[in-house]
Amino acid sequence: MTITKPALKWDPIHPWHTVGLSGFTHVRGVFQFLLDDETMFVGCAAGHNANLGNRIVAYRSPKGTGRNHYAGRLIYEHRAELKLQIAVLDLPEEQIVQLATELIIELRPPWNVPMAKHQV
Repeated sequence: MTITKPALKWDPIHPWHTVGLSGFTHVRGVFQFLLDDETMFVGCAAGHNANLGNRIVAYRSPKGTGRNHYAGRLIYEHRAELKLQIAVLDLPEEQIVQLATELIIELRPPWNVPMAKHQV
């Protein structure tokens, strides 16, 4: 079964870089960061122990794991300017990952690039 973008219910989280995300610590799904209404990055929390709350917090923390790669650094640097949208999904891990991949192909977010291309 393929899930397409129109089937997603995007919930804005504003201001994502300062609000508590405890309501997202037990849910999985996909998320996107937007700058001036353009999708800059698409990600997901899909694994067995993954959750949207921890995944997002990593991008806003000065020592967060999200800052260890190209997109993570850009998200952290622009955190006050970015809008965050989350789609909570009660789907198997494989379907969430497939959906995130389809969104990346469709939207072509500029910050979703292979890590090796931007490693210093």
